[in-house]
Amino acid sequence: MARELKVALDALSDDAQTWHQASVTLRRVCQGIDGLALSSDDFSWAGSAAYAAYCDVVTVVGGYLADGVQEAEQVAHALRGVRAEYERRDGAVSVVFARLWEPA
Repeated sequence: MARELKVALDALSDDAQTWHQASVTLRRVCQGIDGLALSSDDFSWAGSAAYAAYCDVVTVVGGYLADGVQEAEQVAHALRGVRAEYERRDGAVSVVFARLWEPA
């Protein structure tokens, strides 16, 4: 395998790992959202509208984080898949070319 190709394939793996780590971090943050459980009593001074807005924000942010976890994992999976598919096809083509050059 040419050096440039190895570097490119390794970069795919490195990028996949970076996206995977992003999903791990997002998952941790998403789980931390559960710890933001304030009660309506904590907003008694501001009224029920403030508490409702707080609940909405927590829900929306939690949803975005959960979506981010899923998307980052899908990107990591796709990058790993691209590398694996290239290596699979490259190996198959190498076998075909090797057979073409073998003396009969």
